[in-house]
Amino acid sequence: MDAFGADPTGRTDSTAAVVAALRHAKSVDHGRAVRIEFSKGTYQLYPERAETRELYVSNTVGADQRYRDKKIGLLVEDMHDVTVDGGGAKLVYHGLQTAFASIRSTNVTFQNFSFDYAAPEVIDATVATTGVTSGTDAHAYRVLKIPAGSPYEVNGTHITWLGEKSPATGQPYWSGTDGLQYTQIHDPKAQRTWRGDNPLFNDVSKVTDLGDRRIRIDYTSATQPTDAGLVYQMRLIERTEPGAFIWQSKNVTMRSMNAYYLQSFGVVDQFSENISIDKVNFAPDPKSGRSTASFADFVQMSGVKGKVSITRSPADQPPYTSPLFVFHGSTGIKIAHNHYAKGLNTSVVAD
Repeated sequence: MDAFGADPTGRTDSTAAVVAALRHAKSVDHGRAVRIEFSKGTYQLYPERAETRELYVSNTVGADQRYRDKKIGLLVEDMHDVTVDGGGAKLVYHGLQTAFASIRSTNVTFQNFSFDYAAPEVIDATVATTGVTSGTDAHAYRVLKIPAGSPYEVNGTHITWLGEKSPATGQPYWSGTDGLQYTQIHDPKAQRTWRGDNPLFNDVSKVTDLGDRRIRIDYTSATQPTDAGLVYQMRLIERTEPGAFIWQSKNVTMRSMNAYYLQSFGVVDQFSENISIDKVNFAPDPKSGRSTASFADFVQMSGVKGKVSITRSPADQPPYTSPLFVFHGSTGIKIAHNHYAKGLNTSVVAD
């Protein structure tokens, strides 16, 4: 990758170099194995210069024409016997794009890299403290702690979540207000996560930005909240693209990776055969302060056949919906092993 101009220091956008390297690899992929390597370092990847393909993905926005064009950071397309080796690199994705994809390809391996998104579409708002003010105007309040990578603006009694601004347009890639559209609640102490109502923005009298990514919300009620320590994982509804995508491909392997976050959805395997996921850590970067590692399912199988093997893949934090979802035309499914104890260790046979 570096030979094509990719920047392992993380100071500049490496998207154009990554696209050029993969296109070159495709041009020499004529009956011989191809290996594409990163140096150990950090690479920034923005959607404006990424590959674009018209794709319709299971359990997402589907045929909605507003979202038919998908941006893809690492695209292996119409290739055979190819390995993308990260060499211990960290790939940082920006905006709304699919991290990597295998399309109409065989014998493909993605391995040895970590990937994350600079501004996840899920807001992990931790209730740092709660209380009730004293005096004649007694009222309840919460103080929220927001992880880095979740830009916001306070406007009177509301919060606008801004995603991240595009360097090309100066506008945020996505935005939403208050509790967005959907909420899960995570209890880090009990290690429990459930779907529930979001009380953070009910009966609000004032919102104050305290600095240091802390937001105080005051309420009209004087009843003290009892949710200190809980994390409200808030997101929009639209699954605009998969976090990673395997389509019409055979013998695809994901190995030795840190999937710190999957934007807009998880890894979708669609109309493909023989998938192996081994030693893929589905968990947020411990340094991020986040508790969500995926906008939705970690892994979804749709119309697959052959054998799907998911082994030694810890999932210390639950995804936004399901760790593994198998459906939509995956006929003849037999799950040989299904052990989910903070991890994925599953063998699926699909005739």
